[in-house]
Amino acid sequence: MNLKNYTTSTPVINSINRIEYRLSQAGAVHISKSYDNNRPVGIMFQIMINNYPMIFKLPARQEKVYEFMRKQRKNPPTKVQEDSIRLQADKVAWKILSDWVDIQISLIQLDQAEIIELFLPYSCIRYVYNHQVLLNVYCVNCLKLFSFIPKRIKLYLRGYKRILD
Repeated sequence: MNLKNYTTSTPVINSINRIEYRLSQAGAVHISKSYDNNRPVGIMFQIMINNYPMIFKLPARQEKVYEFMRKQRKNPPTKVQEDSIRLQADKVAWKILSDWVDIQISLIQLDQAEIIELFLPYSCIRYVYNHQVLLNVYCVNCLKLFSFIPKRIKLYLRGYKRILD
């Protein structure tokens, strides 16, 4: 099996704690976790970029890891094996995400990249009017992100500035 960390024994909570620690080192001011059926499935964080709060959402995508691990088996797994594969997939998905975040924060600390460059695909743009959230846009494709931004707001990626016309 050619999957990074597929034999990890690191508990999910340890990987999540490591991610939170590294994000706080990068300047995250708010960090929260998303859950589905009592299982953590993602982590959200907010960082101030030029005095503008940017929100990012990192999914663990355990189901993709589970599907991959399940397909690697020659015979269909039993119910007990299914549960074991699912638990291991959770550990692997979070460990991979933890390693990825660790590398990204290292690049930031070494001034090889800016946080917006590395995490922009995971940004969450919120449109708020009269203190009510009208729309959340999660960027999957960065080009799509900019088609949703109102014309009165321009984001200059090179200068990382928010300019209001």
